Amino acid sequence: MMKKSFFSGLGLVSLAAVGNAQAFSKNDLLTDLNYLNEVVATCHTSNLNPAFENRIPGLIDRVAAADKAAYSYVEFDQQIRTALALTGCYHTVIDPAKLPVIAMENPNFPYKVWTDGEVVYAMAKIMDSPDIPDPGFPARINAVNGLPVADFLAGLLVFQSADGPQMTKGIRLFNKYGSLLLGQYFEQDNLFTIETENGTVTAGHMPRVQDYGYQRTLPRIKPVPVVDRGKLQLFEVEGMPDALYLRITSFQYPGGEGAHSRIIKEVLERHAGHLIIDIRENGGGKGRNAVDLLQYFIREEFSSTDVVPNFKRGKYLGFSMARLGLGFWEAVHLFKGRKTENGRSYRHRCKPHAKGYTGRLYVLVNGQTGSTSTILASYLKYKTDAVLIGEETGGGETGANAGSFARIKLPVSGIGIRFPLVRIGHDLDIPPNHHGVVPAVGVRYSPEDILAGKDLELEKALQLIGG
Repeated sequence: MMKKSFFSGLGLVSLAAVGNAQAFSKNDLLTDLNYLNEVVATCHTSNLNPAFENRIPGLIDRVAAADKAAYSYVEFDQQIRTALALTGCYHTVIDPAKLPVIAMENPNFPYKVWTDGEVVYAMAKIMDSPDIPDPGFPARINAVNGLPVADFLAGLLVFQSADGPQMTKGIRLFNKYGSLLLGQYFEQDNLFTIETENGTVTAGHMPRVQDYGYQRTLPRIKPVPVVDRGKLQLFEVEGMPDALYLRITSFQYPGGEGAHSRIIKEVLERHAGHLIIDIRENGGGKGRNAVDLLQYFIREEFSSTDVVPNFKRGKYLGFSMARLGLGFWEAVHLFKGRKTENGRSYRHRCKPHAKGYTGRLYVLVNGQTGSTSTILASYLKYKTDAVLIGEETGGGETGANAGSFARIKLPVSGIGIRFPLVRIGHDLDIPPNHHGVVPAVGVRYSPEDILAGKDLELEKALQLIGG
């Protein structure tokens, strides 16, 4: 009976095809990789970024040269995800809507884990069980079942790509789902032998705990009941009447213009000289909401440019437009914009709102800041005197691939791949690049910080304000 991957329940789906005992041949993998490479080379909107370089051919050469004849479904899955990461596109992902779910009776690694991208720590038991020994937390993990961490960690950080080579998005997702990822990776082993800095412990697979994201202790804030939006909340900072904190977990909410107007009115009436905008873990949403908010902060006209490429999509995407029913972005560009060498282009010009905010801005970002939220981060970085705090974003600094999405199916494995049809260019006076937004003030956590529930980005913002 076909097994299915738990990844789909997380939006991180695995292969559509196989059970543990079934293996793919090297030729199977090369067939799928070559097909994917041809699609990327001929159809992908990343090609419109002058700084993009398709590096999938190098991966194909490495697979072809490897002394390896067969690949398990986990290994195959990792190679496909590695190829997708090489597209450098936040929205080019394995399509969760098209793949089934694997049911593993006991899918979890016995510990909650955390990484900084180089070292992995056991942070706590995945559940309260006498069958899980306590190695002393946090405990650096050196190896699992004889395999050094350095030999498998990189492959677990690529299951979703970023707009560039930065690994900040993959690290963030590992720190949320790492126990499941390790359980999946070592599924064929009945027992874990875990070498830590404090000694070696053994434990078995544990029942599923899907999401154990570490909780931050938000210091000294309380809600201001201005808008009733779960994804958009304003807070006051206790003891700091000159500061307010705006948390936006997604831009996918209705009535954005009215909500933004009420928020800015509240900020202005309170004469708040400092506004902290938190877009960490914000993977995007409605671009119109981000642009409307920017119009309160940027005090000059600004613009962005969308391009629907004129690639010869052939057998790969020939029916995608019809199947998508001419999505909004495509419809706009059929009747507006102008023809260019790269495709039909449409420039959005935005004027500042009459009553804007001119106080000091502090913007909190991390690896899961992407898509629409990096439009906000990029423009605030280069069009205002905002101070960005955190780590390099997963979304691109000079543009993003977004809009409507096409879907392809790899010929051997049947894996579905989703990627965007529109290139959104940030019209900023900086050279084209292929990386995330790098904050002026970097923040680096230790495992002790995580266990203590610290919020170093917010603490740094309050420190800069003077609190």
